[in-house]
Amino acid sequence: VWNIVTSSFVEKALKLAQPDVDMLILEQQLQDFEDCRMLATLFKKMLLTDEQGREHLGLEEFRKLVETDEFRSYLQTRGIDIKNAETFFKMLVELQGEETIDAHTFANACVRMKGAATSIDLQTVMFTTHLMNKEQRRAFQNLFSRLVRIESVVIPEDHLAFDYPASEDSQDAAERL
Repeated sequence: VWNIVTSSFVEKALKLAQPDVDMLILEQQLQDFEDCRMLATLFKKMLLTDEQGREHLGLEEFRKLVETDEFRSYLQTRGIDIKNAETFFKMLVELQGEETIDAHTFANACVRMKGAATSIDLQTVMFTTHLMNKEQRRAFQNLFSRLVRIESVVIPEDHLAFDYPASEDSQDAAERL
């Protein structure tokens, strides 16, 4: 009987000693926030300021930042691995559609580089790529149908560059090309 009571007590004590999932999530979010703040502090001196007072980072400033031992060692100790830093920066800039990137976005992107890609990361990339492909296909079909209409007005039917079957819609004709 004492063994059962003791094992029950030990089991409950071990259960209480395990960290709560919510607490672990909160701790991770706090650590990520602190990492973002620390990264912003590290490259504060290299930031440019625009007319609205927003701080941003250009490619030259980024190259200087990556060369500093303080920045590289900070990323390394936090488990942030950026193999090709310049490509990483160019991807971020391209996403923003500008030649510079704001400090907050850059810090968040660095923190998101922690660890390996998860399945959900890969699924998100695949889904986004699928959506972009679908939108691009729709835009191509729209342009193709407009081109067909323009050609039919501008060029007489017996001089058309492509032989468009009258029964097919522009989508089917576009897919053949």
